[in-house]
Amino acid sequence: MHFLCKTVLLICVSAHFISAQTLYNVSGKLTDSKGADIDLAMITLMNEADSLLKAEYSDKDGSFEFSAIKEGTPTSM
Repeated sequence: MHFLCKTVLLICVSAHFISAQTLYNVSGKLTDSKGADIDLAMITLMNEADSLLKAEYSDKDGSFEFSAIKEGTPTSM
């Protein structure tokens, strides 16, 4: 029984470390060449490692935010 408890604990701890990864937020503000806010613009972000695409729209003040982005090399499109 003692061996079984250690094995179950090891599996649980290993699963926690496997599923844990660092996530990031990416935010910014879109303005035109005169400094005016650009609202309702679509911003896309692609991770080059897995080709995962995410898209967001800018707010009324031109701000946007991507949340829970995995580590990698993002490319804006």
